[in-house]
Amino acid sequence: MANDKIYQDEPIIYRPGRFVQKDRRPAGAAAPCGQPENTLQTPEKIIEMRRLAYTSEAIGKSREWLFLQQARFMAEYEDDDAQPVHFDRYYPTYADMTNAELRAYFTWRTSVRKGDFPDVCLSFLYVYLYELIAGVGCEDAEDGFRKFCAVKEHYQFLSVFPKIRLNLETWMRDYVLFYGLDPALLRGSQEERYEEAVVILMHDAEQPDETLFGALQTLSSYKTERSVILKKHRDAYCKAACMTFRMMAENYRLHGNVSYCEEIFGRMTEVQFSVFRNAVFYHERRPDDRHIAVNEIHHYHVRHGVWFCKRYFGRLHQNIHIGALLRAVDFAMRTRTGLKPLTPPKMTKLLSDTVQKALDAVEAEQRELERPVINIDLSRLSDIRAAADVTREKLLVEEEERLKPEPVAPQPEPVQDVPEPTSDLPLAPEEYRFLQALLYGGDWRQAAKDAGKLPSVLTEAVNEKLFDRFGDTVIDDACDVPELIEDYTDELKGMIQP
Repeated sequence: MANDKIYQDEPIIYRPGRFVQKDRRPAGAAAPCGQPENTLQTPEKIIEMRRLAYTSEAIGKSREWLFLQQARFMAEYEDDDAQPVHFDRYYPTYADMTNAELRAYFTWRTSVRKGDFPDVCLSFLYVYLYELIAGVGCEDAEDGFRKFCAVKEHYQFLSVFPKIRLNLETWMRDYVLFYGLDPALLRGSQEERYEEAVVILMHDAEQPDETLFGALQTLSSYKTERSVILKKHRDAYCKAACMTFRMMAENYRLHGNVSYCEEIFGRMTEVQFSVFRNAVFYHERRPDDRHIAVNEIHHYHVRHGVWFCKRYFGRLHQNIHIGALLRAVDFAMRTRTGLKPLTPPKMTKLLSDTVQKALDAVEAEQRELERPVINIDLSRLSDIRAAADVTREKLLVEEEERLKPEPVAPQPEPVQDVPEPTSDLPLAPEEYRFLQALLYGGDWRQAAKDAGKLPSVLTEAVNEKLFDRFGDTVIDDACDVPELIEDYTDELKGMIQP
């Protein structure tokens, strides 16, 4: 039997019913909420926003694209519906909300834009952050970044939720990069603080001890804050730790294949990454090629629309190598100062020897500082010499006065057979008796005393008066004891009788 049916092409009519999600509701429609919504109380603006999901332009587009269109459509919308709702959804968008939840969200957003920050559920907060990422509700990029900072400042509870806190900090970084803001805005984060500490270590020779020691503490796995050595000998500990690090770095510069910082932290690595990861974000255009330097060891590049990051990856802080260095210095100082020692740290022989050399240098420097400083004012030398001359003159006068014999009453001379000096000897009687005592073993001290003169004075007088005859001194008093020169003894005895 012949088939009498005629087949021809017919246009396919697109109906909204085709575009349904797994829960059988249209894309962009409100989620079911247990009770039917009263559409009569739904603002027209929200209804029009939902219709954007049914336009021909929305066919085949992603949920990120739809969120961007709806967010721009609702950018200036405000609401004042204070009905409490609870909304909880992963990667939330407007399409996931009921009309009541939408009104609650826009009411909360209106308060935030006016400077009030009421309590909010995390899903609402995520939607607001997605809007900021897209530039919705921001005068410019700087205003958007300020709004990010306001969220971080006013909602302190975010610190309890590590995931959203990490997302917020990552998105703030990506926001600065994507919109070309000043990289200085990225400074102050914990990650950047660690990187700045690494930069300080890379330029150790240029850093003062306090700055270098602070960087070591920031990155160390050994926490020095509880150390007794730090409390009792902070300055010495700081100097020894810094000197140890500098000596180790110098050793690696001279003898190593890598720098000391590369030995500690590894090498910088460049990896590809995506901006606004974990966010509902639609990339409308390919970014231009650029280079952004956050600091010396943290760089971003865009090449052919692809983002790359070059930096030290992994955990920079709690570094075991720096921890071993600070612990080794602590252990050595405890040993030298007699404090209760720590458990000996694991360290290389190079580190152990370097710590000892550093401590020796610090102790030598301390001894040098404790040595008394003598300052000589050369401009006052002439005054000192003049004063010394005056003092010397006074002492000579006083000595002469002291040596003058006290006046004594005349006493009859005892009768004794003391020969008078011969006419050819130019000696005074007391000088004759003094020389006589020396020649024949008499008491020359008593002879000097009887004469009222010092032995040295009598010696000088005798030598002076006999010099013309002998051409030399006849008495030697170099040792403060007068002794006759042996060569002239016989001749003197021929002149002076016993």
